[in-house]
Amino acid sequence: MLRGVYEAASGMLALQHQEAVLAGNLANAGTPGYLAEEPTFATTLALSIQSHPGGPPVGPLAFGVADATDNLSTAPSQLTVTGRPLDIALGSNVFFRVATPTGTGYARDGALSVNAQGYLVTPEGYLVLGSNGAPIQVGSAQGVTITGSGQVQRGGQVIGSLALFTAPATGMLPGATGLYVPKAGTVPAPGGTVTPGALALSNVDQAVAMADVVQTVGLYQADEEAAHVQAQAFANLLATGVQP
Repeated sequence: MLRGVYEAASGMLALQHQEAVLAGNLANAGTPGYLAEEPTFATTLALSIQSHPGGPPVGPLAFGVADATDNLSTAPSQLTVTGRPLDIALGSNVFFRVATPTGTGYARDGALSVNAQGYLVTPEGYLVLGSNGAPIQVGSAQGVTITGSGQVQRGGQVIGSLALFTAPATGMLPGATGLYVPKAGTVPAPGGTVTPGALALSNVDQAVAMADVVQTVGLYQADEEAAHVQAQAFANLLATGVQP
């Protein structure tokens, strides 16, 4: 009976995590460059069962489920042409480096602009870094364009170059708002190309995400009921000594 309580409770915790991930995806469905997060899970409290002491193994017996390292969706993103010179569309495996209050990070939202100090920034206000590691200062947005290789130009003169990096989406994780961080063992490689005057839309499938939310809520309610039944049965056993 306690095993049933553990299983149901761990399932509820896992489904809470799944619901939070799905909610985050839906909230960013309109964010350019956003890659949907895909929750993954693993068994927990697993025991190795043997036919008898010292005998051959029968197999593992799990008492629940736990969160594992989530992945980013590799589904393609639709491109929309904006014609705006500072807009860039990135493929699902391309990131550009930015400066944040806590250090450098990787971003994908290509709706760039110029701040009051004349620096190229992301929608979140992060400074866009050049290939030399320094923020790219353009002075004003007037006449500034970005090429497919990431060069920042004015009147055909190069004034900077985006620090573009390539990494598999499955090797990255969401970080702070608008940022991504490499998983352990993933080292983004310098290089990459962009599509100027366009934006890569989020690759969140809103219809699928909404259906997944409904399914997750239903599964959570089922697990909640299962945990209640198991807990009640255990309480009855303690009170009466009779096992159902």
